[in-house]
Amino acid sequence: MSKDDIVLAALQRGESLTPLDGFRLCGTLALHSLVARLRKREIEIDCEMVHENGRNYGRYSLRQAIPYG
Repeated sequence: MSKDDIVLAALQRGESLTPLDGFRLCGTLALHSLVARLRKREIEIDCEMVHENGRNYGRYSLRQAIPYG
């Protein structure tokens, strides 16, 4: 299973991922690069910027469909 597939599976389980989660899952802090490759496959992924303990990082999750009606 590729790193992209590992990240996608976690997102599909409803997890939101930070760079630290990316390191724990597949040994890379470059989670943004994996997310960019998934987005090229037209997978809609949101990024929420988190400002915590003097650090800034992105938290990634799958975009949720908004129900119509």
